[in-house]
Amino acid sequence: DPSELATRYDEDTFRRIYGALKDKALSDLLKAHKLATKEDLTFPKSVKGPAKLAALLDMLWKRARDRAEEKGQL
Repeated sequence: DPSELATRYDEDTFRRIYGALKDKALSDLLKAHKLATKEDLTFPKSVKGPAKLAALLDMLWKRARDRAEEKGQL
């Protein structure tokens, strides 16, 4: 669960763990843990490759931290 890892690790470690995934896998992870909707994951066509991966990692980190905060884990 990304929110558990977000409480256990700092941002750099979190990004190294999830940075190994491709953008499709990150999108699936965000949806599976209800951290993003299909609409949230719709990027402009100009956002591709490393920029899209960076945006997905940012979204995953921020939303996982927010979820952990909601659960009182932080």
